[in-house]
Amino acid sequence: MKHNYLTTKIKALALTLVFTTIAMCANAQEVVDFEDLTLEEDSYWNGSDESGGFTSGGVFFPNGYNTEWDFWNSGFAYSNKTDTTTPGHENIFSAFTGSGYGDTDIYGLGKNNSQLKFPDQPNGVNPESILITNTTFAVLSMREGDQFAKPFGGEDGNDPDWFLLTITGFRNGQEVNETVEFYLADYRFEDNSENYIVEDWEWVDLEPLGTVDSIRFNLASSDVNDEGQMNTPDFFAFDHFTYNTDVTSIASKDLATVKAYPNPASEVLYLQGLPQGTSNILVTDFNGKALLSQTTEDNSTQLYLNDLTGGLYLVHITSTSGTNVIKFVKQ
Repeated sequence: MKHNYLTTKIKALALTLVFTTIAMCANAQEVVDFEDLTLEEDSYWNGSDESGGFTSGGVFFPNGYNTEWDFWNSGFAYSNKTDTTTPGHENIFSAFTGSGYGDTDIYGLGKNNSQLKFPDQPNGVNPESILITNTTFAVLSMREGDQFAKPFGGEDGNDPDWFLLTITGFRNGQEVNETVEFYLADYRFEDNSENYIVEDWEWVDLEPLGTVDSIRFNLASSDVNDEGQMNTPDFFAFDHFTYNTDVTSIASKDLATVKAYPNPASEVLYLQGLPQGTSNILVTDFNGKALLSQTTEDNSTQLYLNDLTGGLYLVHITSTSGTNVIKFVKQ
């Protein structure tokens, strides 16, 4: 009886530690999903009120609006438009997904050289991830070409075209750590069947940026005019930008080496490189809801995902070495 009682107490304490860790992470984690903004149905905000930008989820998104030409010309906008079929410049405010991530309504839009800021975080933040996709304008331009742009791949599909988003972090005006590159389209493969244009929401890891107080988004394309200016429409769409305000929350060396694969995963997610001793593992959604839990003393284990629907999830790993959180996609 004594053994069972102690075992029960140890398990209870371990579970309490896991949930306490999750609560601490949840308190520090912010998710910008733009649902704190309002729009009329099938509309957008483009800065025509000359406010200079908007705030969502504690992040300031600057905006530049040209009143002479009645045009959004820099920074960010937001939209709930769903048009995935109309080509051309009259449809610059539609994501090609037709909605925000997870069928939510509102999503963000960015132009080349746009830079968001964290005005309420003097010590900066740790960016974690963002969902990115193309706009309808960009997809149809790259597919079919238009009055300025060529169809990607050219007539025979062999042109090595590309459309690249580069994400750079800054702190006190200085570029910090690594940049993150994400190809919105890539036609550089030897096998043309591997060429692609991004048409769905894609998860992008921002943790390599480190601690920052602003983030800049730059677009570049293989399709340029004689002056070196992009012919590809310089827009992208984004949603569910996640960042952590606890800039001291860095995984321990032992747990930082844990690998989760494959990612995305369909039925099984393997964890490898767990530290010595007991590891408590909990899978949650982005709202902190616990979905799967298990304990292991091995340096590797597997999580069976059959009961999870497709989407983004977090694996929380807690041991005597510390804590770590790993993101993964369930297909």
